[in-house]
Amino acid sequence: MSVNGATPVGEVEEPPISDNGIDYGTYAASTEKENDSSEDINFSSEDISKRTRTRFFTRVKGEEKRIKNEERKRLKDERKLRDRMLKEAEAPNKAVDNKNTQEAEALRETKQAHSSYRLKKAASFVRSKLHIIITAIVVIAIAVAAIIIVPIIINNIENEQKKETIASGMTDTLKIFSELVDNEYPIDSFESVVKAISEKVEFRYYEGINYIYSEDQTEYIEFMAIEKEDGRVYSNFVYNTYRGTRQIILNKTGSQYLYNCDDNIKQFDNVSDAIGEYILEDSKNEQ
Repeated sequence: MSVNGATPVGEVEEPPISDNGIDYGTYAASTEKENDSSEDINFSSEDISKRTRTRFFTRVKGEEKRIKNEERKRLKDERKLRDRMLKEAEAPNKAVDNKNTQEAEALRETKQAHSSYRLKKAASFVRSKLHIIITAIVVIAIAVAAIIIVPIIINNIENEQKKETIASGMTDTLKIFSELVDNEYPIDSFESVVKAISEKVEFRYYEGINYIYSEDQTEYIEFMAIEKEDGRVYSNFVYNTYRGTRQIILNKTGSQYLYNCDDNIKQFDNVSDAIGEYILEDSKNEQ
């Protein structure tokens, strides 16, 4: 059998080869067969659009969820960071506060310790110096008594001494003057009033001024007879005496009682004080 141009009997003929090795005729026929054998499916643009939108919203929904999750995570991280920063910022302040508290407590304890030490030291000192302290208290008490109490005592003593001096220097003539000076007496009862105090006196009556003399003639009382509507009375009593060259006069002028020693006049509110001043000064002059 010839090789060139010979067609052997029984050899299978190869199918024609199209572009890129694809037989479009065979492909189209098979496609049509498959389409004929499958159910009728209508693909419209609306269906395609629906499918496209469904895939799109599914994608967007997932994306939003992812974004929200990331946002929540970011906010959570920021919150944690902020809390951590606040804690770190507060830590030094707490440390300072704790330090200040500890220092204050230490200072308080130190003060208490010092106070307790001082009290103990003071107590120990008091115990060791107790006898000296007691002595000092006694001395202070005596000093206070000397400053406050003693002058009062001395003043009381002096007052008692003055009373005694006045009582011993009160002559009968002074007693009569003290009784008469504030009053007016009827003439017929006058001498009886005087003699009730002392009988050792002498009466002398004159035209103007009348006298009552003491027994030793060293004292006398002047008085006058005054005409009243109901009769004559004796009044205006004046005490006189001489002590050496000194003339002493006790009388009443208005509401004042006068003690006049050689024109050195002192005024008193009552006759007892005037007489007392005279006796005390007379006692000093005799010393």
